[in-house]
Amino acid sequence: MGSSSYDIVSLVETSGTPGELLFSIWEKLSPAFCTELVDEEKVILDAWNFDSTFGNGINDLLVNENYDVIANGFRAMRVLAVPRLLEFTEVMESIFGLFGINCASGDDLAKLEQLTSSQRERLEAGLASAELPFLNDFWHAGVLMFAAKDYLMKNLEAFKIRKKED
Repeated sequence: MGSSSYDIVSLVETSGTPGELLFSIWEKLSPAFCTELVDEEKVILDAWNFDSTFGNGINDLLVNENYDVIANGFRAMRVLAVPRLLEFTEVMESIFGLFGINCASGDDLAKLEQLTSSQRERLEAGLASAELPFLNDFWHAGVLMFAAKDYLMKNLEAFKIRKKED
């Protein structure tokens, strides 16, 4: 495996917040350092990447053309299966769907570049309006970070593989 090792138990014990824990894991596993990830690691990295780049909302990700971050973040939220995250994902995907855009992959999301400027403005306005009820969940309640940490704790054995294999 082209990855660095880590001791998940030590990371859990030394991280004060879910965000600190996920950041520590991201440092160890980001694609620059790791070529193969187990599914559980992908979920954690995708959750971290989405949350840390969400900024002022979904339109920040679109402006910066972070299409893979959106698609992978939505996938991670579905895996985490927290009702509020599922609701957010469903709402966002339905808005994209109104414009014929599937959120299954970054390539699918990149098709929004084919929209007219008027369509793009309507899409962005729809997304901004639809995400408003969820912003506090991300920015203040940290629902994605807590859900990711809970998921990690439920799947701790999968994360211990890095220490065992190295």
